[in-house]
Amino acid sequence: MLKKYLKINIKFFQRPYNANNVNSYIWRLKSHILNKYINPNKKLKIFDYGCGEGSNLLYLSKNYQYDCYGVDTSKSAIKVCKKKKIKNVRLIDNKIEEEDDYFNKKFDLIISTNTLYYFDKYDLQKRLKSFENMLKPNGYVFFTMVSVKSKYFTKCSNRIIDKNSLTKVNYLKDQNFKFKSNYYQYINFVKNEKDLVSKFKIFKKLNVGFYDQSLQDTSDSTHHYTFFGKRR
Repeated sequence: MLKKYLKINIKFFQRPYNANNVNSYIWRLKSHILNKYINPNKKLKIFDYGCGEGSNLLYLSKNYQYDCYGVDTSKSAIKVCKKKKIKNVRLIDNKIEEEDDYFNKKFDLIISTNTLYYFDKYDLQKRLKSFENMLKPNGYVFFTMVSVKSKYFTKCSNRIIDKNSLTKVNYLKDQNFKFKSNYYQYINFVKNEKDLVSKFKIFKKLNVGFYDQSLQDTSDSTHHYTFFGKRR
């Protein structure tokens, strides 16, 4: 049986949403990080967990001829992927098991952006263990995690982190939020770099970074950490 928090988080993303653009940390990933650790000419096999509408998959496959695979729990997002004729994408159920293996393949790189912080500390570790199992020996991971510097913690929550590492976020406190139903989620915020590395300690840390932006208010932060690591 799914945990209550997970049902709420998954329901939130069943609405249609627009995610057509590739974020800067993806189109800079190869030149800024991958080329430091991997032969630039190697054609990587990449798995995108929480691929959404497939923007990362399209960018990485078209620009570098990488062999890309992706999964998501959102029916509407996978439907968009199909319309874009993106290959190797799957709609997955909401269960989280260490034994999950969606394509029966081993990957050079697993990416998961704007996704993993919707899991409590126990489910996060299960998912990371499944990633470890899906990686090739010496395979790499690239993740993003939202931090307590973000407005979603400072302005949209009660700033309480429970025993499962979750904080309830009420998006109605964000003036830019347009929906009046399914307006809250539970998020696993990262306190600082040390906390980030601890959450991902199953992998060897190679690089930690961050990104932040706000186009409407200089007091609004959307601060996220980035983590690049390697299978131990």
